[in-house]
Amino acid sequence: MKKVLAVFLLASSFLFSKEYHIGDKISLKINKNLDEKELENAFKNFKIINKKKTKDGGTIITFISLKPGENSLKLGNKEIIIPIKSTITKNDNKIYEDLANKKNRYDYQFFTTKNTILLTTGVLSVLLGCFFWYEDRRKNAYLNFIKSMKNVNINNWREDISYYLRKYVDKRFNSNFLGGEYIANDLIDEKDIEFFKELDRLKFSPNSSEKYEEIKDKAFKLAKKIEGGMKNVRV
Repeated sequence: MKKVLAVFLLASSFLFSKEYHIGDKISLKINKNLDEKELENAFKNFKIINKKKTKDGGTIITFISLKPGENSLKLGNKEIIIPIKSTITKNDNKIYEDLANKKNRYDYQFFTTKNTILLTTGVLSVLLGCFFWYEDRRKNAYLNFIKSMKNVNINNWREDISYYLRKYVDKRFNSNFLGGEYIANDLIDEKDIEFFKELDRLKFSPNSSEKYEEIKDKAFKLAKKIEGGMKNVRV
């Protein structure tokens, strides 16, 4: 609700006959030149929303009040009383009457038995998700190796067998066999390391075609041995 009221400052005290609610916009026309400091001091109990000069030299002040009761507005030696009503009625207050009784209050605790179970279940779900993700990645690495080896032939086997096998090992162990760092572990022994080194030598041995099937078979057996270290896999 918005009203414009002209204040001529003819009386020493003036009481608004209409009541306003908290947050209602009230516009007041002041027919007197007041500087910023005077306005700020006069409306210290209110919140000014807008100030606008009029053609006749007055000022229209739009403001609101956030305090219920009779609010005083002093302009020079004059005083205006503006009644402000609360937006909460007696019926609204009844909503909170039960809360006055401590027996009806509820102290919220996050770490209840129910929440603890839910939190534990959530953590376990995340851990299981990570485990299955790793297992899927590990399994896919092996299947990708098998699929890639189907592209190997008599013309490219010297480079491709070594590449696909080392790529599989790196994905399986997060190692760097592709970078030439051949390090033994629980599933790759020193004999297997020698096989990788043999693959490197064969890249520069053009007269080794007769070893194609033998090397290919060894590569499959090594990958199967590594994969079977954690789980039996049928090839």
